[in-house]
Amino acid sequence: MISKVKGLSLRNKIFFANAAVIAAVLVFLWFLCSAIFYDTMIKRVSDDYRITLENIAHNIETITRTTEDYARVISQSRGLQQEILDYLQVEDTDKRYYRTKLWAGLAEAGSDIINPTTTVSGMAVFIEDEVVYCGYDISENSIYEIMKPDDLKRAREQQRPTWNSLSILKYNSPYNEKEYVFPVSKLIRDKNTGRELGIVTLFVGENYFSAAYTVQDSIYNGSRYYLVDNNNDIISSSDKSILRQNFCRVSGLTEEQYEICIYNGNLVEEEERIPLLYSSIECRSGWRLFCITELRELASEKKKMQVLLLLILAVTLILLLLISWLIAQTVTKPVYQLLNTMNKIEKEQTEVRVPDNLGGEVGALGEKFNSLMDSLSESRRAFLQEQKLKRKNEYKLLQAQINPHFLYNTMETIASFVKMNMSKEALAALHNLAGFYQLSLSNGRELITVDREIHLTKNYLALQKLRYAEYMDYRICFSPETLSYNIPKLTLQPLVENAIYHGVKESRSKGMISVEGCISGENLLIVVYDTGRGIKEERLQELKKRLSSGNPTSEDSFGLGNIAQRLKLLYGERYKMSIESVQDKFTAVVLQIPLCNRLDDEDDILHIHENLLRR
Repeated sequence: MISKVKGLSLRNKIFFANAAVIAAVLVFLWFLCSAIFYDTMIKRVSDDYRITLENIAHNIETITRTTEDYARVISQSRGLQQEILDYLQVEDTDKRYYRTKLWAGLAEAGSDIINPTTTVSGMAVFIEDEVVYCGYDISENSIYEIMKPDDLKRAREQQRPTWNSLSILKYNSPYNEKEYVFPVSKLIRDKNTGRELGIVTLFVGENYFSAAYTVQDSIYNGSRYYLVDNNNDIISSSDKSILRQNFCRVSGLTEEQYEICIYNGNLVEEEERIPLLYSSIECRSGWRLFCITELRELASEKKKMQVLLLLILAVTLILLLLISWLIAQTVTKPVYQLLNTMNKIEKEQTEVRVPDNLGGEVGALGEKFNSLMDSLSESRRAFLQEQKLKRKNEYKLLQAQINPHFLYNTMETIASFVKMNMSKEALAALHNLAGFYQLSLSNGRELITVDREIHLTKNYLALQKLRYAEYMDYRICFSPETLSYNIPKLTLQPLVENAIYHGVKESRSKGMISVEGCISGENLLIVVYDTGRGIKEERLQELKKRLSSGNPTSEDSFGLGNIAQRLKLLYGERYKMSIESVQDKFTAVVLQIPLCNRLDDEDDILHIHENLLRR
């Protein structure tokens, strides 16, 4: 056998060798393409459902934020607070008779929030753990069954709106009506004295959450959506009979499969040869949204594609065998000439080109190769300018990521002020919002003066002060000589936003945010300080490590990572950022950037980038 192979001509050796390789490759490709097609379709379907889940999660997040805003607005209502103050001043012997007036006053105070156009089904008010109001035919005994003393204690301690677990709310009706609801409680504190007056609890119907994906159930037949809490219990579903049951038991997933689905965002399992797609996404702290979909059509399409691939590969095999026979006769000499040229180029003889007389496919390949080498020579000359533009674009992209997420909440706050006839507060919010956007746009400039950056930050803080008057206060102090220097636009705002949402807002007492700046040698020194809850030591060391390594920080500290990356792109190693914190005491972020007083920020940025590239 070996002697017969040796006796074959070179052409036949090439042909039979190619035939064996082609056959093996085509068989391999058949299995590979089938697997790739299946995986691609799974990924595409997974991505589609991922987008759907993200949209549903956004709707759920909107419902929760709106409800929390309602709770804040009604807890700060002057009418409601005045009714409670009047009630507390009444003698104990007269409170029984005053209860009717209090009931009517509280009902009027909550009428703007609890109506058919909102997600709130009912409201209850507690004074010293006693229900003094539970309007809209809600059973008072049902309120006590839902809201335990520990729940009220938690609302007092956290001070911000707190969500309780899914509960059954009963109504006073001859039909024994009841409804699945989520209680949301908010501490009522006197705006003037800070005195604790009571707790208001809003009841959000579970049907408002399930409505967010009931439409999707009708569009994608075979898809089932579940909202699950951190105890792995179902808290919202189109099928009300499975509420408050364990999700793994209902879905049939094992604990290991459940963890994989959470970690990867999706999981595919087969049940009786029918693929089942499990998708999940976190929609708010402690809640996850799951979707289970039967992919029957995908299994059918997979079989059709396998047959089609088999036919295509069979035809391809025949054609390749014919081509292989022709290549065996003509390709040897031109290929060696081409390889010789490549070897010379590999030895830095970059001006060498493939001869023009090769002819055929290899000749065309040689022409393309020559064209490619010419293009590479031209590309080298354009490389430096390309790198300059790349750095500039990266800088602009990072700056564009600073999106004013507070816009929606600010508009909701303004709407609430209008409803409560708080025209001065609404007008102040509108002025501050307009001023913030006017300064943040800054005629498209990337660098603005410290003075304009301070005004932009003041507008932002004034807006947040209207929303979180009970949580925060602030002061800004910059030395006069710093005001004329230029800094990157929106440098202070993300740091201040971090101080609010991860600092003073999480604190149990009213906090102070301080923004200070001065000149230190050839640098501008900026300190953003807050007396919030601080950062745990382990988390603080992780942040310091990430900042020192230049890697982006995690999502819950996005502002720090964005500022660090933008300043590094702009100033290289000439900027410094540090962070210090003591848990439950303070957090301080210190920025040190080179002084810049040029007026043309575009030229300044390019000038800095050129210096970085040369280094």
